[in-house]
Amino acid sequence: YNSYLKRLLQRVADGALKPINMHIFRGFEEGVAAMQFLQRAQNIGKVVISEPSRMLCGPAAAPMLSGGTGALGVVSAQYLVE
Repeated sequence: YNSYLKRLLQRVADGALKPINMHIFRGFEEGVAAMQFLQRAQNIGKVVISEPSRMLCGPAAAPMLSGGTGALGVVSAQYLVE
């Protein structure tokens, strides 16, 4: 997985991969508008309903992982450590 991740990061750095479009709706109040947007099938990419964290996490916070002993969990843990 490490070699695959390195190749993927290199492709991103080279500009070979572009991020997908995201349509962001701020707050749960806009949830109906987000669903209507999906109904009209006008989206290409992701539709996101964004809400600020209620867990009082900040950049200096320490994440806690529970489980995550599979391949994806190990890669995620390594990312958080770095």
